Amino acid sequence: MCIFISVFVNEGVDRSILNVMFLNLNEVTGIIKLNDERDMKFVLKQFADPVRMMIIIKILRKPGITSNELKKELLIPGTKIYYYLNQLSNSKPPVVYESDTERVTEHLIRRKFKITDDLKDILNNYFDRKRNPIQFRVYALHMSIAIQYQQIRELGTSSDKDTKEHLPSPILMFVDDEIAQELREGIAKTFAKCLSKYRDMDRFDAIQVCNFGAIAGIYPMN
Repeated sequence: MCIFISVFVNEGVDRSILNVMFLNLNEVTGIIKLNDERDMKFVLKQFADPVRMMIIIKILRKPGITSNELKKELLIPGTKIYYYLNQLSNSKPPVVYESDTERVTEHLIRRKFKITDDLKDILNNYFDRKRNPIQFRVYALHMSIAIQYQQIRELGTSSDKDTKEHLPSPILMFVDDEIAQELREGIAKTFAKCLSKYRDMDRFDAIQVCNFGAIAGIYPMN
């Protein structure tokens, strides 16, 4: 049986998915009461789109980020950023909200955005690594896909002048059962160290502080 492994480490786009994906999460008392499964389907629908998910990550990393900053950092052309922000703001429950505005000129206003408390509660409860490991993996995979999708878009606009230090470091290979097991053990050991190091860090603080994102996985091919 062949196994597919992909390891991705990147600087710049998202400082730490590592902390969001692999940290011991703070214990939260009580389970959030969602409006049946309908609300969760709305949230997962936002996560499933890599651009919308990347907007969520960017706002998590920099609360109060402006729509213009999001547009530039995510390479979204024209006014399409407002289409995405409206989708996230009008979802049920809402995922982001306009937290403030800043008047630049008489005719120019900067809109600032933050993550809603609804989304924070959902991430802390429904996507808890210990209580809902499957849903946590779904959430982590959506984040992984969004980051790598953004990297593909950025590499498409990069030039030979771009320094190699800022490019991602992907590893893609097909391996047999023996090597797959060795890789599992190596990844588990590394992330156990991460769990210990970042154990006391809140997930929302961590994603703003750490300098790299690390995504690793071993996937069956049959």
